[in-house]
Amino acid sequence: GSGFNPEFTGRENVYMNASILGLTREEIDDRFADIAAFADIGDFIERPVKMYSSGMYVRLAFAVATNVQPDILIVDEALSVGDIRFQTKCIQKIQEIRDKGASILFVSHSPGQIEALCSRAIWLNDGVVKEDGQPKDLMRRYINFVFHGLDEEANKRVSEELITKNAFPVDSAPSAWVDIGP
Repeated sequence: GSGFNPEFTGRENVYMNASILGLTREEIDDRFADIAAFADIGDFIERPVKMYSSGMYVRLAFAVATNVQPDILIVDEALSVGDIRFQTKCIQKIQEIRDKGASILFVSHSPGQIEALCSRAIWLNDGVVKEDGQPKDLMRRYINFVFHGLDEEANKRVSEELITKNAFPVDSAPSAWVDIGP
């Protein structure tokens, strides 16, 4: 959405923004219907974007950015707006772009989205890299830090205490285990 002019209509901003991103007028003409359909803002596409909600603005900006077939896509909290249907559509589009070989820089506070979309996660705290690693492990530590104030050392201590407290003596081990999934 960088480069959107609030006085221009959604249509005008699509043409301006897509041209800034390197598309020709003909390429934009060919992709406009897909962009408008993805944004799904109806007749608002013909109104100035200054009249849009923040969600409508992001919908249109995301639709343009993902329809230029980028080599690098930066998504900064774009999925924090919109309904679940739009978020799911965006996740599918990001996966499609990634599968075509593009690099994705996905900025989010949503552990679920990071685990679903990322092969690597970097946790920034006050603008400094706190950790870098596998999304699932990093998100567990992030959640423990944010909600419980636990750092890595405290995480390790709590895990060891839970293992010790919940360990079964050999003679009292359950006779059957049920696998309830990952």
